[in-house]
Amino acid sequence: MSVDTFSDDNRILPPPGKEEDATGAGASGPSVNTDGGAYVGGSVNTTGGTFIGRDQVTYVGYTAEEVERIVERTRRGQEAGTPPVEMTPTIKRQPWEPETIPIPAGPFLMGSADPNAPRAEQPQHTVALPDFRIGKYPVKLREYAAFLKDRKTHPAPQGWFNREPPPDRLDHPVTDVSWHDALAYCVWLSDPKQTGRRYTLPSEAEWERACGQSGVEDLLGAVQQWTRSLWGTQPQQPEYGYPYDPSDGREIADAAKLPAQARLVHRGGSFKSQPAELRCTARGNALPDSKIAWRGLRVVMHLEEPK
Repeated sequence: MSVDTFSDDNRILPPPGKEEDATGAGASGPSVNTDGGAYVGGSVNTTGGTFIGRDQVTYVGYTAEEVERIVERTRRGQEAGTPPVEMTPTIKRQPWEPETIPIPAGPFLMGSADPNAPRAEQPQHTVALPDFRIGKYPVKLREYAAFLKDRKTHPAPQGWFNREPPPDRLDHPVTDVSWHDALAYCVWLSDPKQTGRRYTLPSEAEWERACGQSGVEDLLGAVQQWTRSLWGTQPQQPEYGYPYDPSDGREIADAAKLPAQARLVHRGGSFKSQPAELRCTARGNALPDSKIAWRGLRVVMHLEEPK
């Protein structure tokens, strides 16, 4: 999201040098860079904030005091000619720690309303989730390499030499990882000796919620991404269907609790998928030991204690 500056009465001001554009002939007044969102009926999806009418901005993930400080710093920055502050909540992270994007709490529509969609994606229904953060990208080779450097007995993916990734692909998604590998990486990342944060694989609901969020990259058509959600034992028909119920035992964050013969859901499709298969609602599944060159992982960070 691009950050706007404010007048004393909290109106959004045009950028420096654009005053005439915002008030001259043919102009409709101040505007907001929606970063891919949409301005509809007087409101705008600001990717982390809500623009209501033309005179108020509220920000998800900040206290009122923090917003006041940020707005004041933004004003001072413009007066001094320095770039405005970034409004997306960020966290300090290790050099090898995945970058994450905040996803605000609230309800969303999960599943497909298309009557021709696969039955596994129906019915469309409302799911409410708490705040969480999700990886901006699938986990990269350089990030997974830090895990293997520390866990020296954990097997490296195919194509690595002496447990080192190809040097010309360090920012590519790691692939050829099983569900067990992906979960082990999340457990390692959460270790107090590493980050001490609560990382795991996304649930199907978290992944699909993020699929409608601006700022989260490579969700569709890059690599398939493991989730912690069970599918069932039969590849063609899910035993864990919709409506999505996280309390029915479908979410597995502990490999020791994985049922025998269980298949796990993966999301996002890959570069091998047909265009029609690249949908936010599409569900795939695989055995947890499966490793292929077009499947990797993405992490979520939980901000609340698990219930």
